[in-house]
Amino acid sequence: MVMLMAGLQTVPDQLHRAAMVDGANTWNRFWHVTFPHLKGVSMVTVLLLLVANFNSFIIPFVMTGGGPADASHIWITHIYQLAFGRQQWGVASAYAVILFIVMMTLGYFYVKALTRGDENRAGG
Repeated sequence: MVMLMAGLQTVPDQLHRAAMVDGANTWNRFWHVTFPHLKGVSMVTVLLLLVANFNSFIIPFVMTGGGPADASHIWITHIYQLAFGRQQWGVASAYAVILFIVMMTLGYFYVKALTRGDENRAGG
């Protein structure tokens, strides 16, 4: 939420005034002026939240332990349950490798989102 608020503060006021002069209503100003400026901040925020949620182990495990009938298992607690609860090391390792690949993919897109536009500023 703080990141989105910071992104809102970077939208130039001159663009909003120019859109008002052109006759844009509030919705059109948001959709065509504000929203495009928040695209980068939104992408970084969503990717950070995805990574944080994939790695959140402690709270679901301590609070519910998987819950009634494994209703609150998430991917990481399921891997833990397979490895240390059921002693299925191979399956848990395979799930962990898949989780690693997903996290590396998200990390790649996060770095791409952060470095977007750096090629233009690097003197090219």
